[in-house]
Amino acid sequence: IEDTKTMVTHRFAEALVTARIPFKLHVVVGPVDSDSIAKVVITKSADVDAALIVIARHQRGKFASFFVGSVTSNLVKKSKFPVVVVPRPGSS
Repeated sequence: IEDTKTMVTHRFAEALVTARIPFKLHVVVGPVDSDSIAKVVITKSADVDAALIVIARHQRGKFASFFVGSVTSNLVKKSKFPVVVVPRPGSS
């Protein structure tokens, strides 16, 4: 878990701090199927009273890029929180 926190912090914290966007990082260990991941994210979001959920889309081929991933799709369908889907850094 600490390795994950370190990686995510190094990857995103500087940009968020520079943009003066407050954030808290929460790492949760749980099942890995798309429905379970969405449920865990929604539950954790409720636990911390999140303002919104931000999720990066996977970089895929041109055909697949027309579709949203299954975790993202489940979040959008089931979450009472706004869900923002962003491209991964460096994607076109």
